[in-house]
Amino acid sequence: MGNGGRNSSAIAPHLHSVIAVPSCRGTRRRRGSGPLAGEARFAGVDRRGWGTARLLTCGSFARAAQPPRKENSHASLACCIRPRRGADRPRGDGVWRFPPPAGTRRHLEARHHPRIGGRAALDSPRTAARTRPGFPDADLRTGREADDGRQRDGPVAPAGGRLGGQRREAADEPECRRQRTRRHPRRLPARGRWQDALDRGERCRSDGKRGSLLHEAIAGCEGEVSPDSAAARRRSRPAQGSLVPDPSLRVDRRGRATMRIGICTFTDGRQRVAERLRNDCLGFQRRVANWLREQGHEVIEASDVIWNYASARAQAERIASCDVAVFNFCVWSFPDFTAQAAEFLSAPILCVGNINPAYPGWVAFFASAGTLDEVGRPFGRVLGDIDDPRVQSEVIRFLERHDPDRRARGIAAARRLRGQRYGEFDGPSMGMYTGHIDQSQWMEQFGIHVFHRSALEFANRMATITPERVQAGLEWLEQHCGEIRWQEGRLTPGLDGTLARQVRLYLALKDFCRLEGIDFCGLTGQLDWTEWPQWCIMDVPEALLNDTADWEEERKKPLICATECDSNGGLTMQLMHELSGTPVLFADLRHYHADLDVYDLVNSGQHAPWFARRSDDFRENWKQVRLFPALDFYFRAGGASVAFYAAPAERVTFGRLTRAKGKYRMCLFTGSFVDFGWEENERLARMTTYEWPHAYARFDCSMAALAQHYSSNHIHAIVGDWMAELIAACEHLGVEPVVLS
Repeated sequence: MGNGGRNSSAIAPHLHSVIAVPSCRGTRRRRGSGPLAGEARFAGVDRRGWGTARLLTCGSFARAAQPPRKENSHASLACCIRPRRGADRPRGDGVWRFPPPAGTRRHLEARHHPRIGGRAALDSPRTAARTRPGFPDADLRTGREADDGRQRDGPVAPAGGRLGGQRREAADEPECRRQRTRRHPRRLPARGRWQDALDRGERCRSDGKRGSLLHEAIAGCEGEVSPDSAAARRRSRPAQGSLVPDPSLRVDRRGRATMRIGICTFTDGRQRVAERLRNDCLGFQRRVANWLREQGHEVIEASDVIWNYASARAQAERIASCDVAVFNFCVWSFPDFTAQAAEFLSAPILCVGNINPAYPGWVAFFASAGTLDEVGRPFGRVLGDIDDPRVQSEVIRFLERHDPDRRARGIAAARRLRGQRYGEFDGPSMGMYTGHIDQSQWMEQFGIHVFHRSALEFANRMATITPERVQAGLEWLEQHCGEIRWQEGRLTPGLDGTLARQVRLYLALKDFCRLEGIDFCGLTGQLDWTEWPQWCIMDVPEALLNDTADWEEERKKPLICATECDSNGGLTMQLMHELSGTPVLFADLRHYHADLDVYDLVNSGQHAPWFARRSDDFRENWKQVRLFPALDFYFRAGGASVAFYAAPAERVTFGRLTRAKGKYRMCLFTGSFVDFGWEENERLARMTTYEWPHAYARFDCSMAALAQHYSSNHIHAIVGDWMAELIAACEHLGVEPVVLS
């Protein structure tokens, strides 16, 4: 039963450290046949090289222990294993023995670990992934066992037996229902692809329908990584949202992370034609491969052209462990080979159409693009000569946006949404359909519960806030704000003043969200609160909720808040916040200064003061803030509006979630924040609404593209380039990314 001097690294990544074995309730089982329900822990490799696991507990639901964390770990599984027919049954020592993955046939079931990032994150059966060729000898359809050519649907016990924070019964999944399945799973490809596939599970495709999105069966969970895997070769993954570079990360001379890229070339399906064109095709392949090597990437070239099914499978398996697969086209090729090769790959695909007028290479390029669209496989496309700087920049952009580490961060951020609670405090304001949501859709698609409360709840809670807490807030604002312009009847001091009402409202909101476990929220503001003289406008509470400090916490986590109860805006902000860990901009697309090529992004106080300087010291940020009396033209209730100018930033990512015919999409583009100096900033601000915060932005997309594709009055932004992460998050969540840059 011991290790027997053998290396266990080939099996340990597959078993990780804990195996939860399901029971087949409702079926007749002979004594000693089939697995018992319970827990098993990986023990090692015996003298024959067979993996061993010790059965720890029995029962319909067994709690799986948390796997030990390692420095470069990022995926953990609770695995349900049933050995194939003929495998050794547990003996008196309680140890299961089964063959190692290479050279044997074994069915392994994988299911997400139910606790990811401190939140419940089990997937529903509707989004369970179908079998992917990147995972040989495995059926990854969640919650199913496969044995002896048949599969049985049985309840799979998550660790702790909890789903979404509430206990679920085994009856949630169908009892043992027999179905036909393939007897002979795909064989294991060469060079440890199983370990790589486990590490790169986020890049396998699944959307529960036709497999057009990222597969979520393995990635993003926390556990062990094989030492020879792609992730371990590059680096251990940093904490989510961390921008600290890892010293072991391989980078090129421009500071870009290098990747492992595979390339294969397609040709005519007639053997005699393929043989005549072979050298030409491989010549074009070498040109692309050599350019990629010059960029510092590790390139794996296909050893031969793809001209039939056997070559498509062989060459695809050769590059299956790469981070990106390049499909190269320079002559006519049969498009069905493109689809068949893609079936053996889990990595993102980039189709490159070379310039070769002597043969119909472009015809093959467009035919293959249509084929991949037909089968629902996402891919990128670049058309032109690889020596063309435009083509090179497009390839570089694709590689940057499909870096596996960045995509893993995006998927992890999307996963953290599951199990969160959104506070919908009243509802969308002033008839804005872009803020409307379907609560059931949010729960089904994002795993977010919508918690509704009326504004009257907070009006009542304001009366319970002690004067001492309100006085502390007033003194803090007077001390740290750059200026407060008091005005009789509009912005008044003291515990009975309009600013004190805003402080009370902020404290009532903060306390309530903490009490109810609200992760992010939306406030109606207009028209209820702003129209009633005995209440106040919400500019100060919204700014404080979104910021990083107040008088009770010098360092606090921003509570993402969307004004006008723009729920889709709040969801956009929360996703961006999960990625960056910073406050997120909420603004109106107010005006475009054509002479300066600058957009003025304005909103009545919704900007977090952190954007004024983006300093870790809140004093530096709030020093730029001026509190002006609210405009009587819009806000009869009175109170303070928060005004400042956003600090410049070289790289900013803008985005917005919207719906079209009930389906979510996310417009994404990059840009920058600019600063014109105090006098010019003031002049531009007076052209719109001077009393509100302003962010002057330049977009990396044309006004025509914005006018045609952007469908919201609100826009959101985080500092930095987060395009790759957001695209991956969208694909994981079933949201269509619309890139306008």
